Amino acid sequence: LSDVRYAFFPLHTEPEILLLVYGRPYVNQIEIIRMLAMCLPVDMKLVVKEHPWMVGKRRLGAYKKLLDIPRVRFASPALTAREFIQKADLVTVLTSSVGLEATILGKPVLSFGHAPFNVLPDRIVLRAKDLLNLQNTILDFLTNYRSDEKAILAYISAVIATSFPANLYSVLLGRKNVYSIGDQSFESDINSLARHIRERLDLQNKANPE
Repeated sequence: LSDVRYAFFPLHTEPEILLLVYGRPYVNQIEIIRMLAMCLPVDMKLVVKEHPWMVGKRRLGAYKKLLDIPRVRFASPALTAREFIQKADLVTVLTSSVGLEATILGKPVLSFGHAPFNVLPDRIVLRAKDLLNLQNTILDFLTNYRSDEKAILAYISAVIATSFPANLYSVLLGRKNVYSIGDQSFESDINSLARHIRERLDLQNKANPE
């Protein structure tokens, strides 16, 4: 990788809320990858990495289609995303949290979906809105990218300040075989959510008194 210029694209699991809700209308990841590979600078490859949870679950035909796309290279699932982020010239995501990791590591991030870190300045994270002009968008972004540690720290601080402890997927939504922190019950997590909402409403009412 040290001898190759490349963009990095981490695949999403399927089905997934980040793809089906926040990634609409880009749910066809194969076609997004095809479009990206066509629009990158001529001396760049596109490295695609499977999501660890999807290893052994995605159809073999999907990988064959990906490998048929010129300039696409498939990463070993045994390697971490960070290893590819650190040497990439560009990180491209739909809504993946890999995008936030890349901004912290000082890499330009091109997003397609409604990622929460899209609120960062366009010189750090740029959302691709005009797909017909994607090639020029990528070239301009690579030219004008400037990291901004203060903006990134402000974003992370805001996330921490507005977060609360609860296991959304495993406890509140009851999904099986997903990561969970601690051994909270549904009652404790729903109470945590209720307290958070009440606190946010109180702050809003104080900021905007009638």
